Amino acid sequence: MTTAGATPDGDAVLRALRIHRLAMPVPFADAGGPVNAYAIEDGRGGVVFFDTGIGTPEGIEALETGASAAGVDLRRCTQILVSHGHVDHCGNAQLLAERSSALVGVHPGDHDKVVGESDWNTRAPAYAAFLGRQGVPEELVPRLVAIGRHSGKFSRRVDPDRARPLAEGDRFEVGDLRLELLHLPGHTPGLVCLWEPRHRLLFADDHLLARTSPNPFLELVDAKTTRRALVQYLHSIGRVRALDVDWVLPGHGAPFRPQEGARLYLTLSEVVGNLEVLEDASRVRRLDDGPVDRWALAG
Repeated sequence: MTTAGATPDGDAVLRALRIHRLAMPVPFADAGGPVNAYAIEDGRGGVVFFDTGIGTPEGIEALETGASAAGVDLRRCTQILVSHGHVDHCGNAQLLAERSSALVGVHPGDHDKVVGESDWNTRAPAYAAFLGRQGVPEELVPRLVAIGRHSGKFSRRVDPDRARPLAEGDRFEVGDLRLELLHLPGHTPGLVCLWEPRHRLLFADDHLLARTSPNPFLELVDAKTTRRALVQYLHSIGRVRALDVDWVLPGHGAPFRPQEGARLYLTLSEVVGNLEVLEDASRVRRLDDGPVDRWALAG
């Protein structure tokens, strides 16, 4: 319990619900901090994992050390739920599945990023052609295309016979928690979050982050067509705004509460600043027609 006026400790709130945030270092400067795996005790000696972290030696060591400190036996893992197919979130899924015999749940939209052999070599030419059409200098195209190539130093691919599909509306009873799976494409096509309405917890992985943009990731349908990631993200974020969230459990960094004072002020500063830039360029105008400022296209 916190004293009046004190900022609650999100990790303490989680521990009281038998949820353990296991943080692992990542070598990506723009990730927003160490990546989180969430181990949720089921009250019967087992544990469900939402995300598994990154499969580097440092990541595996942090996973094992953090689990041991929390009293979590990785061999007692009963389910593995992958939020999306980026290597810092699914990197240890195969490892946990091997140690525990648990199945790995992945949404079909991200299945090919996680399960079986990588098909990147067949898709790479389409990305090279698309990047050229966007004006990327020819000498930089191979470097950008290489970003999509799977690297075993960050993640191991999951055996197909260990994988199962996740779907919108799937429900999981884990201890005292009643978790509902939300498919929220944008950051990736197959990104999923978990919503626990009784305690108002959102396991948000990279859909919501406190200190960096979730960056709807460029993915192609073919050499000329993208998956319209930002369009999808805005639709998905609209769904999340309708939830009565008390705590956000992000993929990177500590749990946070929506619209905490300092973060809200920084967000407002950025929004107003961008609107003022557009106003200075005569592209928008402020409407003084009510108690709340509104903006419209100029002219």
